[in-house]
Amino acid sequence: MPSTNSCNVVQNPSNTNTIYTDLTAFTPTISGTTVAGVGTYTTQAGFYTRIGNMVFLTVNLVWTAHTGTGSMLITGLPFTVRNTANYVPAGVLNEISFALGAGVLYAIAEFTLNTTQAAIVGIRNNNTNLAVAMDTAATLRMTGVYCV
Repeated sequence: MPSTNSCNVVQNPSNTNTIYTDLTAFTPTISGTTVAGVGTYTTQAGFYTRIGNMVFLTVNLVWTAHTGTGSMLITGLPFTVRNTANYVPAGVLNEISFALGAGVLYAIAEFTLNTTQAAIVGIRNNNTNLAVAMDTAATLRMTGVYCV
């Protein structure tokens, strides 16, 4: 791996970019930051493709009961997020069914450096972030990219 902090595509011996198209399944979960808790899922699916040190993924979670408390996390990502200063990878939440909090315009999944998790964060109209509270039953669908 290069010593720089850039994301690179793997090169093959002929020096052309090698593209991997395999889609691999993983099992993401929702957890709380105070008490992780246990969820009952009707849908619990994740898929990723890794190209070099970049991970492209989708998460589809629907839970009908959860005992977690605190702020909401997606846990069980397939690879540890790169730990680089000022690197803030994020995922797009394209469907949610939980409350976001006062003044929140939209939510993102902010991948936590040096972990296999992403925090669900609400973006307020004054450009400040708000951690989104756990919900006992909800839907969350996310698409994201991060470097390892």
